[in-house]
Amino acid sequence: MRIKRLLPALLVLPLFFACGPKWKEYRSPKGPLLSIPETWQQVDNLVDYGDLQFQDEGYRRYFIVYSEDRANLERKTLERYAKFVRDGVRDGLRLAELVGPKTMTLGGMKALQYETGGLAGDEKYYYLHTVVEGRTQFHQLIGWTPASLKSENWPLLEKITETFRE
Repeated sequence: MRIKRLLPALLVLPLFFACGPKWKEYRSPKGPLLSIPETWQQVDNLVDYGDLQFQDEGYRRYFIVYSEDRANLERKTLERYAKFVRDGVRDGLRLAELVGPKTMTLGGMKALQYETGGLAGDEKYYYLHTVVEGRTQFHQLIGWTPASLKSENWPLLEKITETFRE
């Protein structure tokens, strides 16, 4: 009797997971590849310097990729470059807080990841900021969302970050 009641639930479970968001790959003009849920929009107005920029305005979550040639930079180690760009993000916020770095590997490349929170205007935001040391470029992956939506949006920002490839 129990199995008869459990069987419909077991049959519906794979359909639930199969109906998740579909993903689309985007390649930056500078080469990097990123996958984004198809429900997001590619835009060009989030920041002045993003090579790839995306938003899911309905859920107030955003993501950009920015790459710079390593040969043109004075700070040629991952750690020095990460500190430089991390400080720039932090300096743009009031009452900033920083967690990290978390050392990781993305697409076979060394990366450092930080979580930065602070006030932008009158609202608190959290930024998932990952700096990747590519073969010839440093890449910044920055996802953000308001603090009030962090628990809902953060796992997806992490998943998008994990799709990055050079």
